[in-house]
Amino acid sequence: RFMLARVDSSAPRSALWITAPSVESLASLELFSLDGKVAGRWRSVVKPLASDSSRRNISDILLFDASGSLATDVDGAIANAFGNDTVAKTTRIGVYWENYGASAADSTRTVSLTLTPIAPGVVTRFLRALGVGKKLTPVEVRWHDAGAGAEVQPRSIALDLSQVTPGRYELRLTLGDGMKASSASRLIVVKERSAGAPR
Repeated sequence: RFMLARVDSSAPRSALWITAPSVESLASLELFSLDGKVAGRWRSVVKPLASDSSRRNISDILLFDASGSLATDVDGAIANAFGNDTVAKTTRIGVYWENYGASAADSTRTVSLTLTPIAPGVVTRFLRALGVGKKLTPVEVRWHDAGAGAEVQPRSIALDLSQVTPGRYELRLTLGDGMKASSASRLIVVKERSAGAPR
């Protein structure tokens, strides 16, 4: 079944909502400039959440500018969302996600947020093996989160990347432990502060 949503807007940020059946689908977003001379497209497979009453599911990760305040819902996160995965280390990064499937009897779960360096090039790895250059190690933050008995639970946290070495990283969010854990991840590129640095 083909479903379509569209909006005409000149705003730098916008959002479209589609209520779709709970089946694996292909989502496609097309953007066209007002004069029709520039176009862009993004596509991704969208999978339904696992139907397991013994675990909580989580959404994908949405990064936003948290220099003002943390987002309390998806609209607030979208309003300040970054346009790409490249961020300046001087920017206060907000990480937004949603927990799904909790019940009134849901117990407290462990949440971890891990920033793992992506393997650099062969030459850089060789030099670091010889002790030249700084060895990069994962950074992890862990805390406990209560289910609060809500079916949909918006969550957000702010990250300070000022001490992080510029480079490519995997940002992974994990809810729960062991076989019942749910996780979401995305790649980010951390750069030094510079004039015209992308948000």
